[in-house]
Amino acid sequence: MGIQGNRYQLNERINELECKMKKVEEENEKLKMNKGIKLKNIDLTGISIEQQTQKVTEEDNELIKAIVNRDKDNAIEEFWDCVQVRLGALDIAMEIKAEEVMEGYPRHLEKLKNRPRKKDIENENR
Repeated sequence: MGIQGNRYQLNERINELECKMKKVEEENEKLKMNKGIKLKNIDLTGISIEQQTQKVTEEDNELIKAIVNRDKDNAIEEFWDCVQVRLGALDIAMEIKAEEVMEGYPRHLEKLKNRPRKKDIENENR
């Protein structure tokens, strides 16, 4: 193979790497937008919405118990379990995937800006 062949192969490899870099950059932008959190669906094949909503209630109760017991590590674990079972419920009932939920996170952040905070409520009561 001559110099032209090597250049061609090198250019092909450069193009391939540039495409991969672009995909990585796009993924990084999505993660920045979602504050670095990447939600994932799990396989719930064969699970009914009734079973999944029962699991939602179970996980809610476990979170409440951890909060009442002031068990910080368990409360954090149960919080994420609550998120996961709700992702499952959205997927089973409406075919809403984790990616779509993540895309809604900026709207949620915007909504939080307009919610009253303790300081705001105290000012209103004066």
